[in-house]
Amino acid sequence: MIIFPEQLSIPIRNHKTGRIYTVVRADAVDPTADRISEVVSISNEPEVYDRLFKQLLGGHPYPREKAVDWFRSISEDWRTGGHFRFFVLDASGAIRAACGIKSNDPDGAEMGYLSSSFHTGIMTNAVVAISGAAKAAGFRSLVCRVNLGNLRSIAVVRRAGFLPDETRADESRGCFIIRL
Repeated sequence: MIIFPEQLSIPIRNHKTGRIYTVVRADAVDPTADRISEVVSISNEPEVYDRLFKQLLGGHPYPREKAVDWFRSISEDWRTGGHFRFFVLDASGAIRAACGIKSNDPDGAEMGYLSSSFHTGIMTNAVVAISGAAKAAGFRSLVCRVNLGNLRSIAVVRRAGFLPDETRADESRGCFIIRL
């Protein structure tokens, strides 16, 4: 059984700037207008948008309504234990990155993430922190599927200790696994 603590707050350091950020359960973050705007802003940053949303949204900008719906689903997903989402907050409490474990499979749930390009240097430490929390919660391994052209994301998972798993890779995405 996968059980994360109700209160989760893990400080991490931006390895480029030294600034402290905090990894928290996303269901602990109130969906205020500012937090929703931060999600919309990050989702519309060119690198994030092009990789994750452009095709899905038919080239239209990531809308505020989608962020509102996403926030609504976060609490339900935590309540049912089917998807575990986390935010990385800066010192002011603003959302700067998000990470999710997409199932409760203890032997290979997929982890995904996105980060603001204005806050580079936080994602590896966020993935390490969430992997540690996942181990404590009962996960035995996690996988990340990364587009082969996304060299920055490949570097994140490699620095976080994930190893290539050729048996799960396909033509467009590499698969990386970490045993916890």
